[in-house]
Amino acid sequence: MLGKNGWIPNSGIKNLMVNENAKVYCILFDAMPMTEFIFETAERKKANFFGQVGGTFTINSLAGMFTGFLPSELEKNGIGHLLRERYRDKKTRIIHWPWEESILTTKLIKNGWKIRLHNGKYFLTTIQDLPEFKKSDSFNIINKKISSFRRKKYTLREKTFLSAEFQRNEIKNIKKMQAEEHKCNTFYFIRYDHFHIAQSWRSKETRKRSHISATKLCNEIMTSWNLDEPNSLFWIFSDHGDWNSIKKHLNPRDYFKWVLFKDNIRHTSCRLPSVISNRDFYPTLMEKFGYSHDYPSDSLSIFKEQDKNRVFFTEDGRERIDKYNSSSAVACRFTKWKGNIPSQMIYVSWYKKKKEFKCKRAFLNEKMIITNYESLSVMDKELKTALINRFKWVRE
Repeated sequence: MLGKNGWIPNSGIKNLMVNENAKVYCILFDAMPMTEFIFETAERKKANFFGQVGGTFTINSLAGMFTGFLPSELEKNGIGHLLRERYRDKKTRIIHWPWEESILTTKLIKNGWKIRLHNGKYFLTTIQDLPEFKKSDSFNIINKKISSFRRKKYTLREKTFLSAEFQRNEIKNIKKMQAEEHKCNTFYFIRYDHFHIAQSWRSKETRKRSHISATKLCNEIMTSWNLDEPNSLFWIFSDHGDWNSIKKHLNPRDYFKWVLFKDNIRHTSCRLPSVISNRDFYPTLMEKFGYSHDYPSDSLSIFKEQDKNRVFFTEDGRERIDKYNSSSAVACRFTKWKGNIPSQMIYVSWYKKKKEFKCKRAFLNEKMIITNYESLSVMDKELKTALINRFKWVRE
Protein backbone atom coordinates (compact mmCIF):
# COMPACT_ATOMS: atom_id res chain seq x y z
CA MET A 1 0.00 0.00 0.00
CA LEU A 2 1.33 3.43 -0.97
CA GLY A 3 1.74 5.85 1.90
CA LYS A 4 0.50 9.42 1.58
CA ASN A 5 4.06 10.73 1.43
CA GLY A 6 5.04 8.29 -1.34
CA TRP A 7 6.77 5.78 0.92
CA ILE A 8 6.03 2.16 0.00
CA PRO A 9 6.20 -0.09 3.05
CA ASN A 10 7.46 -3.64 2.82
CA SER A 11 4.71 -5.91 4.15
CA GLY A 12 6.49 -9.15 3.43
CA ILE A 13 7.27 -11.31 6.44
CA LYS A 14 9.25 -14.51 6.64
CA ASN A 15 7.05 -17.24 8.07
CA LEU A 16 9.33 -18.35 10.86
CA MET A 17 7.98 -19.05 14.33
CA VAL A 18 9.92 -19.68 17.51
CA ASN A 19 6.73 -20.61 19.38
CA GLU A 20 3.26 -21.76 18.42
CA ASN A 21 1.31 -20.72 21.52
CA ALA A 22 3.15 -17.72 22.92
CA LYS A 23 1.29 -14.79 24.45
CA VAL A 24 2.41 -11.16 24.11
CA TYR A 25 0.79 -8.67 26.47
CA CYS A 26 1.04 -5.03 25.36
CA ILE A 27 -0.45 -3.14 28.31
CA LEU A 28 -0.94 0.62 28.13
CA PHE A 29 -1.37 2.74 31.26
CA ASP A 30 -2.33 5.86 29.34
CA ALA A 31 -0.50 9.00 30.53
CA MET A 32 0.64 7.35 33.78
CA PRO A 33 3.67 9.23 35.13
CA MET A 34 6.93 7.59 36.11
CA THR A 35 6.84 6.88 39.86
CA GLU A 36 8.79 5.10 42.58
CA PHE A 37 6.07 2.41 42.65
CA ILE A 38 6.71 1.45 39.01
CA PHE A 39 10.43 1.18 39.62
CA GLU A 40 9.81 -0.93 42.73
CA THR A 41 7.30 -3.11 40.83
CA ALA A 42 9.99 -3.91 38.27
CA GLU A 43 12.34 -5.02 41.04
CA ARG A 44 9.67 -7.00 42.88
CA LYS A 45 8.42 -8.80 39.76
CA LYS A 46 11.96 -9.20 38.35
CA ALA A 47 11.12 -7.23 35.22
CA ASN A 48 13.34 -4.88 33.22
CA PHE A 49 12.69 -1.16 33.73
CA PHE A 50 13.32 1.12 30.73
CA GLY A 51 13.12 4.86 30.35
CA GLN A 52 11.28 5.44 27.06
CA VAL A 53 11.37 8.36 24.64
CA GLY A 54 7.80 8.13 23.36
CA GLY A 55 5.10 10.24 21.81
CA THR A 56 3.03 13.12 23.15
CA PHE A 57 -0.52 11.84 22.65
CA THR A 58 -1.87 8.35 22.24
CA ILE A 59 -2.38 8.26 18.47
CA ASN A 60 1.12 9.40 17.52
CA SER A 61 2.60 7.19 20.26
CA LEU A 62 0.83 4.04 19.05
CA ALA A 63 1.53 4.84 15.39
CA GLY A 64 5.26 4.83 16.16
CA MET A 65 5.10 1.75 18.37
CA PHE A 66 3.10 -0.35 15.94
CA THR A 67 5.10 0.53 12.79
CA GLY A 68 8.60 1.53 13.94
CA PHE A 69 8.24 4.84 12.06
CA LEU A 70 7.91 8.41 13.23
CA PRO A 71 4.52 9.97 12.45
CA SER A 72 6.26 12.23 9.88
CA GLU A 73 7.56 9.13 8.10
CA LEU A 74 4.01 7.78 7.84
CA GLU A 75 2.35 11.09 6.94
CA LYS A 76 4.15 13.89 5.13
CA ASN A 77 3.51 16.53 7.79
CA GLY A 78 3.08 14.29 10.79
CA ILE A 79 -0.08 13.26 12.61
CA GLY A 80 -2.32 15.77 14.36
CA HIS A 81 -5.22 14.87 16.65
CA LEU A 82 -7.85 15.05 13.92
CA LEU A 83 -5.94 13.72 10.91
CA ARG A 84 -7.59 10.33 11.44
CA GLU A 85 -10.96 11.79 10.37
CA ARG A 86 -9.68 12.17 6.80
CA TYR A 87 -9.28 8.39 6.64
CA ARG A 88 -12.53 7.42 8.36
CA ASP A 89 -15.04 5.61 6.18
CA LYS A 90 -18.28 7.61 6.18
CA LYS A 91 -20.48 4.52 6.23
CA THR A 92 -18.65 2.09 8.51
CA ARG A 93 -16.90 4.82 10.59
CA ILE A 94 -13.77 2.64 10.49
CA ILE A 95 -10.38 4.30 9.90
CA HIS A 96 -8.14 3.00 7.11
CA TRP A 97 -4.72 4.62 7.31
CA PRO A 98 -2.67 4.52 4.06
CA TRP A 99 0.00 2.56 5.98
CA GLU A 100 -2.41 -0.01 7.42
CA GLU A 101 -0.44 -2.89 5.89
CA SER A 102 2.56 -1.87 7.97
CA ILE A 103 0.78 -1.94 11.34
CA LEU A 104 2.06 -4.66 13.63
CA THR A 105 -1.35 -6.28 14.13
CA THR A 106 -1.81 -6.64 10.36
CA LYS A 107 1.49 -8.43 10.07
CA LEU A 108 0.82 -10.71 13.01
CA ILE A 109 -2.57 -11.74 11.61
CA LYS A 110 -0.91 -12.66 8.31
CA ASN A 111 1.31 -15.00 10.29
CA GLY A 112 -1.54 -16.79 12.01
CA TRP A 113 -1.71 -14.82 15.25
CA LYS A 114 -4.89 -14.12 17.18
CA ILE A 115 -5.40 -10.50 18.25
CA ARG A 116 -7.23 -9.68 21.45
CA LEU A 117 -8.20 -6.11 22.34
CA HIS A 118 -9.30 -5.52 25.92
CA ASN A 119 -10.60 -2.09 26.97
CA GLY A 120 -9.44 -1.21 23.47
CA LYS A 121 -12.18 1.04 22.09
CA TYR A 122 -9.76 3.94 21.57
CA PHE A 123 -7.41 1.74 19.53
CA LEU A 124 -10.34 0.60 17.41
CA THR A 125 -11.54 4.13 16.71
CA THR A 126 -8.15 5.75 16.03
CA ILE A 127 -5.63 3.14 14.85
CA GLN A 128 -7.24 0.00 13.41
CA ASP A 129 -10.40 -2.11 13.53
CA LEU A 130 -10.23 -5.47 11.76
CA PRO A 131 -12.82 -8.27 11.74
CA GLU A 132 -10.15 -10.65 13.06
CA PHE A 133 -9.91 -8.74 16.35
CA LYS A 134 -11.51 -10.35 19.38
CA LYS A 135 -12.82 -7.61 21.65
CA SER A 136 -13.61 -7.49 25.35
CA ASP A 137 -13.76 -5.02 28.21
CA SER A 138 -14.56 -4.73 31.89
CA PHE A 139 -17.44 -2.27 31.47
CA ASN A 140 -20.33 -4.73 30.91
CA ILE A 141 -21.58 -2.32 28.24
CA ILE A 142 -19.67 -3.45 25.15
CA ASN A 143 -22.79 -3.75 23.00
CA LYS A 144 -24.34 -0.47 24.09
CA LYS A 145 -24.02 2.62 21.94
CA ILE A 146 -21.84 5.18 23.68
CA SER A 147 -21.57 8.82 22.65
CA SER A 148 -18.20 10.34 21.84
CA PHE A 149 -15.99 11.89 24.49
CA ARG A 150 -16.77 15.42 25.64
CA ARG A 151 -14.67 17.29 28.13
CA LYS A 152 -17.61 18.64 30.12
CA LYS A 153 -19.78 15.54 29.98
CA TYR A 154 -18.09 12.17 30.45
CA THR A 155 -19.58 9.06 28.93
CA LEU A 156 -20.44 6.04 31.04
CA ARG A 157 -17.38 4.25 29.70
CA GLU A 158 -14.96 6.93 30.81
CA LYS A 159 -16.53 7.32 34.24
CA THR A 160 -16.37 3.56 34.71
CA PHE A 161 -12.55 3.40 34.59
CA LEU A 162 -12.44 5.04 38.01
CA SER A 163 -15.31 3.01 39.45
CA ALA A 164 -15.21 0.15 41.93
CA GLU A 165 -17.26 -1.99 39.52
CA PHE A 166 -14.66 -1.65 36.77
CA GLN A 167 -11.87 -2.47 39.21
CA ARG A 168 -13.56 -5.67 40.40
CA ASN A 169 -14.35 -6.77 36.85
CA GLU A 170 -10.88 -5.96 35.59
CA ILE A 171 -9.04 -7.97 38.23
CA LYS A 172 -11.27 -10.94 37.40
CA ASN A 173 -10.65 -10.48 33.68
CA ILE A 174 -6.89 -10.32 34.17
CA LYS A 175 -7.01 -13.76 35.75
CA LYS A 176 -9.24 -15.05 32.92
CA MET A 177 -6.92 -13.73 30.20
CA GLN A 178 -3.86 -15.20 31.85
CA ALA A 179 -5.62 -18.56 32.26
CA GLU A 180 -6.54 -18.73 28.56
CA GLU A 181 -4.76 -21.34 26.47
CA HIS A 182 -4.34 -20.99 22.73
CA LYS A 183 -3.15 -23.24 19.94
CA CYS A 184 -1.50 -20.32 18.19
CA ASN A 185 0.40 -17.17 19.17
CA THR A 186 -1.81 -14.47 20.67
CA PHE A 187 -1.23 -10.72 20.94
CA TYR A 188 -3.12 -8.81 23.64
CA PHE A 189 -3.52 -5.04 23.61
CA ILE A 190 -4.94 -3.76 26.90
CA ARG A 191 -5.56 -0.13 27.84
CA TYR A 192 -6.13 1.61 31.16
CA ASP A 193 -7.37 5.19 30.84
CA HIS A 194 -7.43 6.23 34.50
CA PHE A 195 -4.80 8.98 34.33
CA HIS A 196 -6.02 10.39 31.04
CA ILE A 197 -9.45 10.84 32.59
CA ALA A 198 -7.99 12.30 35.79
CA GLN A 199 -6.13 14.91 33.71
CA SER A 200 -9.30 15.90 31.86
CA TRP A 201 -11.20 17.67 34.64
CA ARG A 202 -11.25 21.48 34.46
CA SER A 203 -10.92 21.96 38.21
CA LYS A 204 -7.37 21.56 39.52
CA GLU A 205 -8.73 20.26 42.81
CA THR A 206 -10.82 17.62 41.02
CA ARG A 207 -7.82 16.64 38.90
CA LYS A 208 -5.75 16.23 42.06
CA ARG A 209 -8.34 13.97 43.71
CA SER A 210 -8.80 11.94 40.53
CA HIS A 211 -5.02 11.59 40.19
CA ILE A 212 -4.80 10.09 43.68
CA SER A 213 -7.62 7.67 42.85
CA ALA A 214 -6.04 6.76 39.48
CA THR A 215 -2.70 6.06 41.18
CA LYS A 216 -4.27 3.71 43.72
CA LEU A 217 -6.36 1.84 41.14
CA CYS A 218 -3.58 1.49 38.55
CA ASN A 219 -1.09 0.31 41.16
CA GLU A 220 -3.57 -2.37 42.19
CA ILE A 221 -4.14 -3.42 38.58
CA MET A 222 -0.40 -3.57 37.87
CA THR A 223 0.11 -5.73 40.95
CA SER A 224 -2.66 -8.09 39.78
CA TRP A 225 -0.76 -9.13 36.65
CA ASN A 226 1.30 -12.31 37.05
CA LEU A 227 4.50 -11.49 35.18
CA ASP A 228 5.76 -15.04 35.70
CA GLU A 229 3.24 -16.57 33.30
CA PRO A 230 5.12 -19.17 31.21
CA ASN A 231 5.67 -18.65 27.49
CA SER A 232 4.61 -15.01 27.67
CA LEU A 233 6.14 -11.60 27.02
CA PHE A 234 5.03 -8.43 28.83
CA TRP A 235 5.43 -4.88 27.52
CA ILE A 236 3.77 -2.61 30.10
CA PHE A 237 4.15 1.09 29.37
CA SER A 238 2.99 4.68 29.49
CA ASP A 239 2.67 6.58 26.22
CA HIS A 240 2.87 10.29 27.09
CA GLY A 241 2.74 12.87 29.87
CA ASP A 242 0.02 15.14 31.23
CA TRP A 243 -1.43 16.81 28.17
CA ASN A 244 -2.55 19.82 30.24
CA SER A 245 1.09 20.83 30.67
CA ILE A 246 2.29 20.40 27.06
CA LYS A 247 3.41 23.76 25.68
CA LYS A 248 4.51 25.00 22.27
CA HIS A 249 8.02 23.67 22.90
CA LEU A 250 8.10 20.09 24.20
CA ASN A 251 9.98 19.15 27.36
CA PRO A 252 10.98 15.61 28.44
CA ARG A 253 8.12 15.25 30.93
CA ASP A 254 5.82 15.30 27.90
CA TYR A 255 7.47 12.36 26.15
CA PHE A 256 9.98 10.59 28.43
CA LYS A 257 8.02 7.77 30.05
CA TRP A 258 8.61 4.18 31.15
CA VAL A 259 8.35 0.50 30.19
CA LEU A 260 8.26 -2.66 32.28
CA PHE A 261 9.50 -5.57 30.17
CA LYS A 262 9.58 -9.26 30.99
CA ASP A 263 10.28 -12.10 28.55
CA ASN A 264 9.29 -15.59 29.65
CA ILE A 265 9.46 -17.07 26.14
CA ARG A 266 13.15 -17.27 25.41
CA HIS A 267 15.77 -15.51 27.45
CA THR A 268 18.68 -13.78 25.74
CA SER A 269 22.19 -13.42 27.10
CA CYS A 270 22.68 -9.83 25.95
CA ARG A 271 22.55 -6.89 28.35
CA LEU A 272 19.36 -4.94 27.76
CA PRO A 273 19.43 -1.12 27.46
CA SER A 274 18.14 1.24 30.13
CA VAL A 275 16.76 3.81 27.68
CA ILE A 276 14.78 3.03 24.53
CA SER A 277 12.47 4.62 21.97
CA ASN A 278 8.80 3.68 21.86
CA ARG A 279 9.46 2.77 18.20
CA ASP A 280 11.74 -0.05 19.41
CA PHE A 281 8.66 -2.10 20.28
CA TYR A 282 8.06 -3.01 16.64
CA PRO A 283 11.57 -4.27 15.73
CA THR A 284 11.79 -6.07 19.08
CA LEU A 285 8.77 -8.24 18.25
CA MET A 286 9.83 -8.69 14.62
CA GLU A 287 13.25 -9.94 15.74
CA LYS A 288 11.83 -11.97 18.61
CA PHE A 289 9.63 -14.04 16.31
CA GLY A 290 11.99 -14.16 13.34
CA TYR A 291 10.07 -11.95 10.90
CA SER A 292 11.59 -9.80 8.17
CA HIS A 293 10.74 -6.15 8.43
CA ASP A 294 11.18 -2.64 7.05
CA TYR A 295 11.68 0.32 9.38
CA PRO A 296 14.22 3.14 9.96
CA SER A 297 17.70 2.23 11.08
CA ASP A 298 17.23 4.13 14.33
CA SER A 299 14.34 1.89 15.43
CA LEU A 300 16.24 -0.78 17.33
CA SER A 301 15.43 -4.10 18.90
CA ILE A 302 15.95 -3.96 22.66
CA PHE A 303 18.04 -7.11 22.29
CA LYS A 304 20.88 -4.83 21.16
CA GLU A 305 23.13 -3.20 23.73
CA GLN A 306 22.72 0.42 24.76
CA ASP A 307 24.17 3.01 22.37
CA LYS A 308 24.94 5.89 24.70
CA ASN A 309 25.39 8.28 21.76
CA ARG A 310 21.99 7.50 20.27
CA VAL A 311 19.88 10.46 19.15
CA PHE A 312 16.16 10.10 19.85
CA PHE A 313 13.34 11.90 18.02
CA THR A 314 9.74 12.68 18.77
CA GLU A 315 7.06 15.09 17.57
CA ASP A 316 3.73 16.55 18.62
CA GLY A 317 0.56 17.92 17.03
CA ARG A 318 -1.41 20.20 19.37
CA GLU A 319 -5.01 20.54 18.22
CA ARG A 320 -5.13 24.21 19.24
CA ILE A 321 -2.18 24.90 16.91
CA ASP A 322 -2.68 22.47 14.00
CA LYS A 323 -5.56 19.99 13.97
CA TYR A 324 -4.10 17.74 11.28
CA ASN A 325 -0.29 18.00 11.31
CA SER A 326 2.65 18.01 13.70
CA SER A 327 3.43 21.39 15.23
CA SER A 328 6.65 20.73 17.16
CA ALA A 329 9.54 18.27 17.16
CA VAL A 330 12.49 17.25 19.33
CA ALA A 331 15.92 15.66 18.96
CA CYS A 332 17.52 14.58 22.23
CA ARG A 333 20.50 12.65 23.56
CA PHE A 334 21.57 11.47 26.99
CA THR A 335 24.93 13.11 27.63
CA LYS A 336 25.94 11.96 31.12
CA TRP A 337 25.65 8.50 32.60
CA LYS A 338 26.21 6.83 35.95
CA GLY A 339 27.01 3.33 34.83
CA ASN A 340 24.13 2.29 32.58
CA ILE A 341 21.71 4.93 33.92
CA PRO A 342 21.52 8.38 32.28
CA SER A 343 21.73 11.42 34.54
CA GLN A 344 21.47 14.24 31.99
CA MET A 345 19.71 14.81 28.68
CA ILE A 346 20.25 17.63 26.18
CA TYR A 347 17.40 18.32 23.81
CA VAL A 348 16.69 20.68 20.94
CA SER A 349 13.05 21.53 20.24
CA TRP A 350 11.41 23.19 17.25
CA TYR A 351 8.12 25.08 17.21
CA LYS A 352 6.63 25.34 13.72
CA LYS A 353 4.46 28.43 14.08
CA LYS A 354 7.37 30.64 15.14
CA LYS A 355 10.06 28.64 13.28
CA GLU A 356 11.97 28.69 16.54
CA PHE A 357 14.64 26.41 18.05
CA LYS A 358 15.38 26.05 21.76
CA CYS A 359 18.08 24.05 23.53
CA LYS A 360 17.80 22.81 27.12
CA ARG A 361 19.24 20.32 29.56
CA ALA A 362 17.23 17.97 31.78
CA PHE A 363 18.50 16.28 34.95
CA LEU A 364 17.45 12.77 36.00
CA ASN A 365 17.80 10.94 39.30
CA GLU A 366 18.98 7.35 39.75
CA LYS A 367 15.49 6.06 38.86
CA MET A 368 15.36 8.17 35.68
CA ILE A 369 12.74 10.53 37.07
CA ILE A 370 13.28 14.06 35.74
CA THR A 371 14.12 16.46 38.57
CA ASN A 372 14.97 19.77 36.89
CA TYR A 373 15.65 21.70 33.65
CA GLU A 374 17.86 24.53 32.53
CA SER A 375 18.07 26.57 29.34
CA LEU A 376 21.37 26.48 27.47
CA SER A 377 22.79 29.65 25.94
CA VAL A 378 24.75 27.69 23.33
CA MET A 379 22.77 25.66 20.82
CA ASP A 380 23.79 22.01 20.37
CA LYS A 381 24.54 22.19 16.65
CA GLU A 382 24.72 18.43 16.19
CA LEU A 383 21.25 17.87 17.62
CA LYS A 384 19.86 20.83 15.68
CA THR A 385 21.25 19.43 12.43
CA ALA A 386 19.87 15.98 13.24
CA LEU A 387 16.43 17.49 13.89
CA ILE A 388 16.44 19.44 10.62
CA ASN A 389 17.58 16.43 8.62
CA ARG A 390 15.00 14.11 10.16
CA PHE A 391 11.86 16.23 9.70
CA LYS A 392 11.12 17.52 6.21
CA TRP A 393 8.45 19.93 7.46
CA VAL A 394 11.05 21.53 9.74
CA ARG A 395 13.19 22.30 6.67
CA GLU A 396 10.32 23.81 4.68
